[in-house]
Amino acid sequence: MQPTVGIDFLAKNAFHKGKGYRLQLWDTAGQERFRSLIPSYLKDAMSAIIVFDVTNKASLQNAGGWLQMFNDHKVNSGYSVLVGNKTDLPYRAVTTAEGRAVAEKLGVGYAEVSAKSGDKVDDLFVHLLDMLALRKTNGDVEIHNSTVSR
Repeated sequence: MQPTVGIDFLAKNAFHKGKGYRLQLWDTAGQERFRSLIPSYLKDAMSAIIVFDVTNKASLQNAGGWLQMFNDHKVNSGYSVLVGNKTDLPYRAVTTAEGRAVAEKLGVGYAEVSAKSGDKVDDLFVHLLDMLALRKTNGDVEIHNSTVSR
């Protein structure tokens, strides 16, 4: 897997509860030198997926700053989820309980995936679509503190 340099874009078609969706995913690099580019991509976002590396405790500690950046620049109320990545690796510096505790403190959902193997990635997007649909049904209110568990 190659790290993101700057901003990367991906469109994903998803079918959920009999409806088709086209998700626009904007992957922003975590490096400091690209931070000035990110706010312009956040204002119309309906959701944020804040990803950290379960083998790197510092990446979890940075999650609050990334969520704050999203909240400072978004126009729409949104649903955010904290995602622990690299669950396919044998070593972990961050336990599931620690990740969930940070997500609860930040008021966001929580999930764990492996981008390399694809484990639970589809579950994450199903969960995200559920939360966005619920938000729309409930009059554009924010939904917090849910966990992907499939």
